Amino acid sequence: MKMNLCPSCGGYLRVRKKICTQCGLQLEADFAESPLVMLAREEQDFLFDFIQCRGNIKLLCERLDLTYPTARTYLDRIADKLEALSRAGSIDKIIEAIDRGEIHPDEGIEKLRKLRREENGDELAS
Repeated sequence: MKMNLCPSCGGYLRVRKKICTQCGLQLEADFAESPLVMLAREEQDFLFDFIQCRGNIKLLCERLDLTYPTARTYLDRIADKLEALSRAGSIDKIIEAIDRGEIHPDEGIEKLRKLRREENGDELAS
């Protein structure tokens, strides 16, 4: 069963436990996941088809019976969603590093400010 969203509140579910299929060893931790697994199944399937078409949008359109603008828009939306998920994951990692005492809060604040500048296209601004 593949569930990405909480059936109660709609939040993203995290992998917390992994079990070896051979020996049964069980590991519990907060496992890092690719933002790809956070996409809806339909979005994952679309990317799978896109990759099978070797990134050729024209071929993808033929395969899925879509117009070029529709396919392009869908791809752009998925890219925007992945970027937002990646950014949110970066923010979570910085906050967790502060909580664990791995970085000083001032360093964490500066990292968060840098992320915000990058998001706004202001990499050179301070």
